[in-house]
Amino acid sequence: MTGSGSLTAQLWSSIDATYGAIVEHPFIAGLTDGSLDQAAFRFYVIQDAHYLREFARALSVAAARAPEERDIAMFNEHAAGAIAVERQLHESFFSDFGVSEADVAATPMAPTNVAYTSSLLAVAYAGSFPEALAALLPCYWIYWEVGKQLLERGSPDALYRRWIATYGSEEYAAIVQAVLALTDRVGENLSTSERDSVRGHFQATARYEWMFWDMGHRQEQRRSSQHGAASASVASERLSKWSTPTHLRACQCVPVWPSQRVRRKPNAGYWTGGNAFGWAKGCVAALSRRRPTQLASVQPKPETAGCTLQSLR
Repeated sequence: MTGSGSLTAQLWSSIDATYGAIVEHPFIAGLTDGSLDQAAFRFYVIQDAHYLREFARALSVAAARAPEERDIAMFNEHAAGAIAVERQLHESFFSDFGVSEADVAATPMAPTNVAYTSSLLAVAYAGSFPEALAALLPCYWIYWEVGKQLLERGSPDALYRRWIATYGSEEYAAIVQAVLALTDRVGENLSTSERDSVRGHFQATARYEWMFWDMGHRQEQRRSSQHGAASASVASERLSKWSTPTHLRACQCVPVWPSQRVRRKPNAGYWTGGNAFGWAKGCVAALSRRRPTQLASVQPKPETAGCTLQSLR
């Protein structure tokens, strides 16, 4: 992170409460004291393999939209690196658990994972390059910060120590620092309104990071829509220690799985339906048409009030 006036400094200060909740989460605590159920860690690693595949897609889209050749090259390298890490998971953690590639392929993405990756792809395709960069940045940065803290704490469990070493390494630090440098370079040319939009995407993805840890701890599965609404309510209560950002309070979208064919019209008049990507893109597009000062006045409709946390990580 550079000076206090830099874009990265402003972005990080905007997620202090979110990051605090992440490092206090039972999943993180369980890694360091060895109390984390290995079934939860197994579930998390499988979901992370699915996530990395979709994250690589989003990175490739960002590479295609990057304004300079060096940035195109960097994101393409990172996309290839994400796929390489996914393959390494098969060779290391999955072999420890006796999990085959077929087992991973047969395991569906958890709802939070679908929502998170759909949101990343939606912003990468439909947003500006700075917005896409901001949406992707928390995955790099938060894992680095968490990795450093976990490296200091250590773990009595050899399996968890191996995972911690990955994100606390100097090699990973260099990758993150390169993305932070790009973010500050891009930030120099952004207007105030553009910075506000970038910050909103950064905050949304940071919250998704918390939800991903929580998803792993709960070993989240697809359930009925009624159960999903209840889960969203529980998540809202657990995150009530800090105020929900206005750009999330204004969310008028609901998750739509591929098997469903429903359409709902939010207050902004933007409808979405058909699949998870269409839903997330619709939500991002609807939000992007409102200035931050307008968002606080938008009240969710009763049937979509549960979307705040379950649909935007």
